[in-house]
Amino acid sequence: MSKHELKAAVYNALEIGPENAKSRRALCLEVGCRDRVLRQLIEELRRDYPIITDDDGTGYYIPTADARGRRQTVQWIERQKRRQSSIQTALRGAERFARAVNGDGVRA
Repeated sequence: MSKHELKAAVYNALEIGPENAKSRRALCLEVGCRDRVLRQLIEELRRDYPIITDDDGTGYYIPTADARGRRQTVQWIERQKRRQSSIQTALRGAERFARAVNGDGVRA
């Protein structure tokens, strides 16, 4: 199956609403791909489609096109922004180290 076909298969396997969320394992079994490939395909699909998850870890789904779906999508966006901020903060120590040590392992 080509990458384009796999991506289409993943999108078609996703269902609408959190009550229909599917785990990565279930999606991998349904589509016939490895976990890493699935995560990469979902990352690519998210550039064009709203594919979200809830905090409970039940899986991926497409939000409903109503107030509930909008609320869930806004909550997902807020969680992603908090993760982004946390990662930026965590990078500081490594960035400081990289600036302080030259290629020979000597502090600049």
